[in-house]
Amino acid sequence: MKFVEHTTIRFKLALNMISVVLVAGVGAIIIGVYVINDTVVHEAYDTVKSSLTAVNFLYTEKIKNKHRVLVYFSKQNSLPIEVLQRNRSVLYKKLNEIRKEFHFDILNITDQYGRVIIRANNFAKYNDDVSHDTYIKWIQRNEKACYGTDIMHSKMLKRESDALWKKARIPLIVTERARQRNKKVETRAMVLKTAAPIFYKNKVIGIIYGIVLLNKNFNLVDNFKHLIFKEEKVDGADVGTTTIFLEDLRIATNVLRKDGKRAIGTQVSKEVYRAVFEKGETWLDKAFVVNKWYLSGYQPIYDIEKKIIGILFVGILKKKYDTIMSNTTIYFLFLILFTIILAVLLSIILINNVSRPIQ
Repeated sequence: MKFVEHTTIRFKLALNMISVVLVAGVGAIIIGVYVINDTVVHEAYDTVKSSLTAVNFLYTEKIKNKHRVLVYFSKQNSLPIEVLQRNRSVLYKKLNEIRKEFHFDILNITDQYGRVIIRANNFAKYNDDVSHDTYIKWIQRNEKACYGTDIMHSKMLKRESDALWKKARIPLIVTERARQRNKKVETRAMVLKTAAPIFYKNKVIGIIYGIVLLNKNFNLVDNFKHLIFKEEKVDGADVGTTTIFLEDLRIATNVLRKDGKRAIGTQVSKEVYRAVFEKGETWLDKAFVVNKWYLSGYQPIYDIEKKIIGILFVGILKKKYDTIMSNTTIYFLFLILFTIILAVLLSIILINNVSRPIQ
């Protein structure tokens, strides 16, 4: 009879102790998994945010570097005389030297009224009026150099060269969850643009402006990706991607379609378009981009008049952080399970030791 009572007491003690251990263990698992997920997610979006800031900095520096070159050239002593004398052959040679060395797509000089004196791409095309250009107008008003992002229309590209006109053209690819576009082909180009006045005796006698096309400018976005994300991959796919949008259309990207081609001509989702392009917000959230889930950052691109004309994108494969979260959770669960088993064994030993004097 005493043996039965002793066994019952020991069983109850063991059951209560094990129950406490199991409840504490389950609670630790729930809290631990939540903390792990929350920490990883916060770290992920902090990385996206800092990457977007870095890409925006690189983008701005790219424009500034072109601008510094142009301003320096505009202040060369011989330039005003050659402009006044309309020495087109000499100007053509100099412009092409600068264009090739510093990788401008377009480099032109106009008079103070906005009539073209010389084009680096097209010697035969001159004396046409480009005074409607925003940057020409800005210099005429302020007599200072300026730089930024702009949109160049098909007609103006055609004046420069057929090659640039063709490069700018991007067929639209129907994209799920995107807004509807009426045009089947985008013929405009988004460009980096810099312009500077040419002075003679403190008077503006001409304007020089340089342009870099962003349409299909894969070197630019690939350089951004390499500097920010190196060559990190997950299951053979690049971890990080960057994209430049003209309005909602991808014009330069290293996001790939299923067939392995760059996803130019695809669009951003309506949700992102409304938040970033229409409202001017910065978007940080997960997004399904072409064919994969990314932790994404979208930021507006403004022109010189502070009007939104495009979007800058940075994305990090969600799978990278899913893998980190999964591995960390598994390690944590093993640790908790080991701790529970150890606690149960210790509880049994302790109960045996305590219950022995009772016997």
